[in-house]
Amino acid sequence: MSRPSPIERPGAAVDTAGLAASLSQYRGQRGAAVPALEAVQARYGYVPYQALVVVAETLGVLPAEVFGVASFYEEFRFAPPGAHVIAVCTGTSCHLAGAQQLLAALEGELGIKTGQTTADGQFTLTQVSCPGPCAIGPVLMMDGEPQARVTPDAARRMLATLRSARSAQG
Repeated sequence: MSRPSPIERPGAAVDTAGLAASLSQYRGQRGAAVPALEAVQARYGYVPYQALVVVAETLGVLPAEVFGVASFYEEFRFAPPGAHVIAVCTGTSCHLAGAQQLLAALEGELGIKTGQTTADGQFTLTQVSCPGPCAIGPVLMMDGEPQARVTPDAARRMLATLRSARSAQG
């Protein structure tokens, strides 16, 4: 899967005031890219281009090195996540229980591929290796809450419920 490069497409500006101070514990630690990027993603919900630059300056490395680390790990996002993040476990146990069919159904229903966000910004679809509850797969994490033994039809119903709740709100 091809991931967008924040180096090529910086996107909207974000406020990085105070970011360097919050990353000060990593100052000069060339090998601390992962925890620094985790702190950035915890702060913004994703890793914006401007934050990559601040991390690089803090660690004393080139922004390309930080991007190399961030793009290696699937956990890092380069765009803001949707209002609802749906993560499907594709670990061995869930795979055997039908995770690929579940993922395909969600891609079809949402009109996006794994790793993307819907145009309306409501849903981001991701996959995870294993959130833990292997015996109850396939597992779908809906906004961080695990859902057990999810079928494609059950996933469609979950989406319908979220969409109708959104429609009712305005």
